[in-house]
Amino acid sequence: MKKTALFVTAIAALSLMAGCAKDGKYNPKEKIAKIYTESSYSNSYYDGTQWIVENEESSGKQLSEAWTWDGKKLSQIAYYDDGEAYINVKLTYDGSQLIEATDGETRMVYTYDGKKIEKCEVYEGSVLFETMTFGHDGKKISSVTYTYTNAYGKSLDKGVTTLSRLMMRSLIPDSPVADRVIKDVRAHAAKEDNTYTLNFTWDGGNVTKITATSGAYSTTMTCTYDDKNNPYQGFALALSGLYGESESGVEFCNENNILSVTATYTGEGYTESETETYSYEYDGNWPVKQTCEYNWESDEYRSSNKRITYLEYE
Repeated sequence: MKKTALFVTAIAALSLMAGCAKDGKYNPKEKIAKIYTESSYSNSYYDGTQWIVENEESSGKQLSEAWTWDGKKLSQIAYYDDGEAYINVKLTYDGSQLIEATDGETRMVYTYDGKKIEKCEVYEGSVLFETMTFGHDGKKISSVTYTYTNAYGKSLDKGVTTLSRLMMRSLIPDSPVADRVIKDVRAHAAKEDNTYTLNFTWDGGNVTKITATSGAYSTTMTCTYDDKNNPYQGFALALSGLYGESESGVEFCNENNILSVTATYTGEGYTESETETYSYEYDGNWPVKQTCEYNWESDEYRSSNKRITYLEYE
């Protein structure tokens, strides 16, 4: 994944603050210090008599993010790969409200209407190539519309940017299911006006339904939650990252931690759904380990994915 791609992925997560606090603020009771991940993947095919493993991959536990705090403000996130930091995202505030995030090459600029986030603009140098416009229903964010300028002559289905993981970090962690949903809606948007919208349905402090639309195309995701504290709560100005070249993360400002994500696709003459599940280990009411599992199977192929995330707090 390109440095620029993952950067916008990173800073995006600093945008949404959907109803957890004033938009643009992130001041949790438990401050994340480091995040570690490990993963495994396998896919197999059926040769008519038995299942044959075609590919297996795994990675051991390694540091993926380090968060730096300046008092109550999150000032920087460093992203690691094979033990080396390759992106450092620095955050700028006006008082307690986030107004810019940058890695020195790409930057995201946030605009507010009083206490509410209004839009987020993504630049490479001085060139604007994406705008996120936020809708509100009372104190909660109800929608985000993504519009691409095609400034570089690229189309959405080629992976214009990867404003992914952090852009949605409290809603749905990096997710094969969300990845497919966003890739599908982006592909439709690329054929029309380079615009798509995510609409959110809330139940109390959690988003229980996300509808992704572009023109007449629409796909839904439904979510369930536990009753424990979400350490990303309030980190929701993170809504932009559901697209990218290969990965996405849908995360938002939920009060609790995600337990399942189910996507439903409807086409001409068919309806198809897929689900991924999450389990946790806690220290009191705070998660210290999250396990995400996603399995897919047809008559001839099947795959198994597992990702484990470890959280350390200050």
